[in-house]
Amino acid sequence: MVDVEAIIREAVLENAVKFNGKANPKAIIGAVIKAYPNAKKDMKTIVQDINKITEEINALEPEAQKKELLKIHPDYFKEQDEEKQQRKEERQELPELKNAEMGKVITRMPPEPSKYNHLGHAMSFLINYLYAKKYEGKCIL
Repeated sequence: MVDVEAIIREAVLENAVKFNGKANPKAIIGAVIKAYPNAKKDMKTIVQDINKITEEINALEPEAQKKELLKIHPDYFKEQDEEKQQRKEERQELPELKNAEMGKVITRMPPEPSKYNHLGHAMSFLINYLYAKKYEGKCIL
């Protein structure tokens, strides 16, 4: 048998730690359903339990919340650091340019039919700038 209250408590503590000591009960419902799909059958009592546990956890100091979370889920902070590191590693880079030589790439802003440059041109300019920076070249405005 699944201990729904333990699932709720862990989800509330994670949410509270993530958001500086204030858990949002509405954000917990999704986490509970993800961990225990049969929770949909008895949603009224589960929502009441979520609200009760959220009030308890929000009454604690942020440090006490962290200690409580570490009792339930000892590797929580380690897993969070690993996820952050993985997201950093997954950053996409610009595709390589064919026949581009280091130091010889020159990019520029093309003439536009709207005459003057405006904020809408920022993305195209940024891509040109990033290519020039990547190949140690120049970017002409």
